[in-house]
Amino acid sequence: MIDYSKWKEHRERVSNMFLDPQNPRFSSFEEPFTQNDLINEMIENYEIYKLAKSITIDGYFPEKN
Repeated sequence: MIDYSKWKEHRERVSNMFLDPQNPRFSSFEEPFTQNDLINEMIENYEIYKLAKSITIDGYFPEKN
């Protein structure tokens, strides 16, 4: 298992993050699409709230991505 204890902590505001429109999950979209379109797609089809809750409770494990 990787020891993450020595990694520098990095915090980023969610509002500064952007979804990649080239992500294969969005292949059904026709351009142009906005970040809001992509976010709505993730909310509606990919249990994003469940993922966010899990990360909040358990943390993020890079080896499980």
